[in-house]
Amino acid sequence: MTTLLPPRVRSVPFARELRSWGDRVALVTPDGPVSYRELADRVDRLAARLGPRRRLVLVEVAAALDPLVGYLAALAGGHPVLLAPTGDPDAVAGLLAAYDPDVVIRAGTVLQRRPGTRHDLHPELALLLSTSGSTGSPKLVRLSAAGVQANAAAIAGYLGIRDTDRAVTTLPLHYCYGLSVLHSALVRGASLLLTDRSVTDPAFWAEFRAHRCTGLAGVPYTLDLLDRVGFADMRLPHLRYVTQAGGRLAPDRVRRYAELGRAAGWDLVVMYGQTEATARMAYLPPELAAERPECIG
Repeated sequence: MTTLLPPRVRSVPFARELRSWGDRVALVTPDGPVSYRELADRVDRLAARLGPRRRLVLVEVAAALDPLVGYLAALAGGHPVLLAPTGDPDAVAGLLAAYDPDVVIRAGTVLQRRPGTRHDLHPELALLLSTSGSTGSPKLVRLSAAGVQANAAAIAGYLGIRDTDRAVTTLPLHYCYGLSVLHSALVRGASLLLTDRSVTDPAFWAEFRAHRCTGLAGVPYTLDLLDRVGFADMRLPHLRYVTQAGGRLAPDRVRRYAELGRAAGWDLVVMYGQTEATARMAYLPPELAAERPECIG
């Protein structure tokens, strides 16, 4: 009996197929909206600069247009990406010393450290994400292009993300949960409001309302902050769902937020994820959150 294996995927489809969503808004930036077509043009230009030969690309990622163009260009071109936080020179220096990337993309600037690559790159490797692991010592998790695409599609599926939805950057994009918010929007042609404001900033909520955001993602500490700013009393007419992962939330708080959402017209979706699985990989159906709040976390 012969088993036919699927072809190896070297580039991530949602990054490669941005243009298919046409003039729909992809990103809302401080300078205005950016359509999928405009984003694809920028990604294509930068991907051409990276060239056809696969190289290890370090991207300093942030909730801003230029870093995201760099990230998506590398994914679209099939170049394995090593993510680093913007504004942390020690972390970047450590990654440079340990992994010696061939290219560094910083705020739209491309530093070609060598014309080719010195690495033996696995043909399916797409993304390297940092995780502390159970021992607390930093490690890199290797993720395939097919895995990144499948995870984004699964999240978008069980959240029911539509091309009319708009998420917001409440979590760092070098963190797998924050990054998956971007991925699951792009895989469905939805949009993302780019902001580095905290949920404790009144201007964050002014933006949230003005841009009709429908999704809000948070870790338990995010919900602590929401409690402080009176989230329960806010009027957010376009909010459809709140997702929570990144640590266990006490059952009484799960129940309280589930009931709050039920009264206000949005769903609470509690999740569990691992960097090794790209991001969120299990969820509690929102209709069960109030009755079985201890089931996941």
